[in-house]
Amino acid sequence: MKRLLSLLLLAVALPLGSVHAQSAPVKILVFPLKNLYGEVKYDSLAWTYADSLVSYLNHRPNASASYAIVSMDDIRDQMIALNIDVRAPSYETDIWKIAKALGAKKIIWGTYLVKYDKANLEIKIIDVKTLMPDRVNIADKLRVGYADALSTVVAAGDKLVPGLKP
Repeated sequence: MKRLLSLLLLAVALPLGSVHAQSAPVKILVFPLKNLYGEVKYDSLAWTYADSLVSYLNHRPNASASYAIVSMDDIRDQMIALNIDVRAPSYETDIWKIAKALGAKKIIWGTYLVKYDKANLEIKIIDVKTLMPDRVNIADKLRVGYADALSTVVAAGDKLVPGLKP
């Protein structure tokens, strides 16, 4: 009788646990973009673009049901605590320390190159477990005037959203 009762409880508990695990939102970090040109006068786009992308992604319908964007303040705090600088050559490898510390499943990260006052942007989703980028849901070849770079946030966000779901 005890064995039958245990099996019955297990049969009921397993589906409930798997439904809960599937419905939990994916924790995502959005990092400041890397300025590949390196000229300081173009550095302001790094944080501004990331902040705008976070705002756009958080205000989409049903956003919180499928993914949870970690606060930019939490990322800044971790960067300060770990002494990580967006302009440092090691930035590309340092972001993994923050992702691990904050328990993220995916990160959104990208680069931009400004040449002849045109910003060329590429933003991608990277799986933290495999360290591999999503090759389908990528916002690349975004090219606009540097002053208008924030106008691409909606287009980039729309290309990334399908890859943010669990």
